[in-house]
Amino acid sequence: MEQSLKDLEEHAVQLDRMNKGAKISSVAGSSVGAVGGVLSIVGLALIPVTARVSLALTLTGVGMGITSGVNGAVTTATEIGVNCKHQRKAKEVFESFRKDVQCLQDCLEEVTKKGTSGKHIALGKLVCRHQKKTKLSWRCHFIPRGR
Repeated sequence: MEQSLKDLEEHAVQLDRMNKGAKISSVAGSSVGAVGGVLSIVGLALIPVTARVSLALTLTGVGMGITSGVNGAVTTATEIGVNCKHQRKAKEVFESFRKDVQCLQDCLEEVTKKGTSGKHIALGKLVCRHQKKTKLSWRCHFIPRGR
């Protein structure tokens, strides 16, 4: 169960890293798009004065705008893919953790049904062992004090 919690924490850390990287990429892409827009506007404004320079500025601005758009699309697609992958894995880990807790609870209920009272449980020892071979991965039994 402790490993399940560590796995969940690791998935959360990786999702945080992905989110930070996506934000950085979005800001960088937006900045490139803004510079491209400015270059395009300057290039269009200079058409009457310098045809070649204005054409170069306009095409550079358009290229930067396209690059910005592609960057945004790739960043979004990557973020969605990574988020889905880690959410699926986290769900699997959580489900495994839930099954272990349910099995442990079932074992505790079984021990209490065998005629032991809460007083005896407090005076004895509950032994639970993790068994990876079976689907029910916990095996519990009660050992009264003095045995």
